[in-house]
Amino acid sequence: LLGLPGEQLAANKNALLKSTESDHATVRSVGYAGLIAAGQQAEAWQRAQASPAATLDWLSAVSLLPKPDQRSGQRSDIVGLLAESHPVTVRKRAIQTLAVVPRQQQQTFELLAPFVADPEYRTQAVRTLLGVPSKLRDPAFSARLVDLLVKHAEATPAAKRTTDPFLDAMQL
Repeated sequence: LLGLPGEQLAANKNALLKSTESDHATVRSVGYAGLIAAGQQAEAWQRAQASPAATLDWLSAVSLLPKPDQRSGQRSDIVGLLAESHPVTVRKRAIQTLAVVPRQQQQTFELLAPFVADPEYRTQAVRTLLGVPSKLRDPAFSARLVDLLVKHAEATPAAKRTTDPFLDAMQL
């Protein structure tokens, strides 16, 4: 479906709109992704702001978009969802979704690095930051992250040092 030309998707706009109201999360996300791919980003975003659940569906939709420029086109809205005014679940998913946005990866690194300090967001932030090429990582931010991660390692009990989130953090 998402590989179809935008014009063909736009011709099925009503079906895509209806799918964003489905009882099934995957169908809702595909509906949002279809709207975005059809050039209806503004309408998809407007619907996504109706509730936290709709926002989560929209964020999942961004990951489904087949073209990097389509995913990158949603970046500013994703970044806006990192604000403290949004629920934790939305902020976590926004952090995760930035991993599939290829544009402005250096800025993504700088934006998400502070989230590593917060245990609530650390796992999502670390996993997204791992996807940023090392040549795009600002040395000053990287140095602060190293200090933070060393403290995290020292404070982590030995029994928890083999968990996936801890190992991911140490890879960063």
